[in-house]
Amino acid sequence: MKVDSFSFGTITIDGKKYKCDVLIHTDGTTENRKGGLLMFGSHRITKENIERLTCGGDKPDLIIVGLGTASAAHVDEDAKKWAQDQGIELVELSSDEAVAKLNSAWDSKEKKVAALIHVTC
Repeated sequence: MKVDSFSFGTITIDGKKYKCDVLIHTDGTTENRKGGLLMFGSHRITKENIERLTCGGDKPDLIIVGLGTASAAHVDEDAKKWAQDQGIELVELSSDEAVAKLNSAWDSKEKKVAALIHVTC
């Protein structure tokens, strides 16, 4: 899995362009983030969003959350607590930084990594 490019409103992963927030699972599969405003996800990242990243594959050691280009999104406190209780490291970064960290973590294979990338503000 590799994020080829990211810019406001779009992210391209393994050659496929998404115009919405995406969830990236530990096995490299992707899915559109459900809910939120119009086709983009809400600025509120919920416990359910984070839990979804633990379904359908290996439990991640690390979840990277891209908070948008201006880091306008936020992770709910109960989502942070849930990840901590599960022994999952949760890292919140601007989406640009999150994409760089995700690609680096994916290449190193040191940890099982999953991500949620917010593609707007």
